Amino acid sequence: MFSVSLVLLLAATSYVHSDELIQPDFQTVRPGQQMTINCKVSYSVTDYATAWIRQSEGKAPEYIGYIDSDGSLDYKESLKNKFSISRDTSSNTIILQGNSVQTEDTAVYYCARYTQYYELAAIQYKNLYVGICEKHHLRGLQEVIQRYQQVLKTFGKVRTMIEAFHRHNIDRRTIAATAPIAKLHIADPKAYSTLEFEPAVETLLGFAEKCANHVTPDIKKSIEDLKASGHLLPIMLKY
Repeated sequence: MFSVSLVLLLAATSYVHSDELIQPDFQTVRPGQQMTINCKVSYSVTDYATAWIRQSEGKAPEYIGYIDSDGSLDYKESLKNKFSISRDTSSNTIILQGNSVQTEDTAVYYCARYTQYYELAAIQYKNLYVGICEKHHLRGLQEVIQRYQQVLKTFGKVRTMIEAFHRHNIDRRTIAATAPIAKLHIADPKAYSTLEFEPAVETLLGFAEKCANHVTPDIKKSIEDLKASGHLLPIMLKY
């Protein structure tokens, strides 16, 4: 079994070479639902073991389990009924499934490769943030914008964004995931009005990506100016 101390070393060490580990950046799951994360790797999963680790905000990394090169499995005792690990050898994908996840399962989830001798290798890791959101948290666009504006208003009164998020009991990544919606709405209402949200066929996260893709160089400059003047949260986003 891999100890948490090895996981900490993995997160803290600079490596000489790396394998490509591909995961999405963000996933939202409702309480009680199943969570599935796919980690596609560039190495052969029949040659190396791959572990899953998670880290909740303010807590130390927590070992979940691993799947060995021969397909054998190991889990942390307290999580063995919560999670299951499998693999698709044809696509070199390691799959983590969580059953009946709850808000306390909100965390950054890491997949990491180990050598066939179970020693920490020179490996790059990727992570996925999984937010377990109560049903009423993200009802629609207006609520996303209002929530952003509430945090922004509080941020103007406190010293840090962390404190502002804490006062509203909201995680930074939850705000960051839908921030492009509020940013475009505030920076260029006219451009925002040209976009249509279709809840029947797209998610809020999908619409947030649409808003991010709609940012022109001029709008990007406006966003940066608004952040500098305190009229937008200083959250870094890629456009």
